[in-house]
Amino acid sequence: MKIINYVKYNIYSPSKIFIIKKILKTKKPIFIVGCGHSGTTLILSILDYHKDLFSEKNETYIFSEKKIPYFKLWEFINKIKNKRWVEKTPKHVYEIEKIKNVFPKAKIIVMIRDGRDVACSLKERIGSFNLGAKRWVNDNLAWLKYKNDPNLFTLKLETFTNEPESQLKKLFTFLEIEYYNQIWDYNKKKRDFFTNIERSAHEIKRSEQANSSIKSNTCRWKNEISVQEIDYFKKVAGQLLIQLGYEKDFSW
Repeated sequence: MKIINYVKYNIYSPSKIFIIKKILKTKKPIFIVGCGHSGTTLILSILDYHKDLFSEKNETYIFSEKKIPYFKLWEFINKIKNKRWVEKTPKHVYEIEKIKNVFPKAKIIVMIRDGRDVACSLKERIGSFNLGAKRWVNDNLAWLKYKNDPNLFTLKLETFTNEPESQLKKLFTFLEIEYYNQIWDYNKKKRDFFTNIERSAHEIKRSEQANSSIKSNTCRWKNEISVQEIDYFKKVAGQLLIQLGYEKDFSW
């Protein structure tokens, strides 16, 4: 694919194009996408520890027009070398078609989490349960039409935290990478995630989470959600909650 063709993918920044040209030399890059607060950072942290992968610890937004300061650009490019590249930008859940066109052999991991927990988590961050619920619906609807794509792997956070070893083995089989027991040492050596200039408090918190151990899902919504929020969620997201297997009906 010639460089001029990248224009139709809305990749306008020269630095983005330069990075992509370098990355194209790697085989089957890995993209982690999904609604925010669904475990994308956890999976990034684990894959970052794998000996055959290089994970970019900042969200690149390479498939969008968003302008971000690329921190230590040359260091980033040099570290890739011959390893497979791992990139995590949750919002790329809207750019799966672009990913597939630019990287036909790419492996895409979609992280999923109970929307009620996501909405509660987002409420803590942005102050609105309703906006969190809407975001969960929109972000998940964006990938559903690709659910049968052989290069797309959906991973429920709840299933992963309850059955980490079996789920990670399945994921590694999909990614075509070696599974070895030392991978569970991923959180023993602190690594800096989200190191872009002027990190927000949220990014600092996510970096801390990336270095923490796996925690079982707690269904936080059962203790935090109000009656009004339950009614709202059922209205805007109840059907999707059933479709993704979190409930059988609206009786919860």
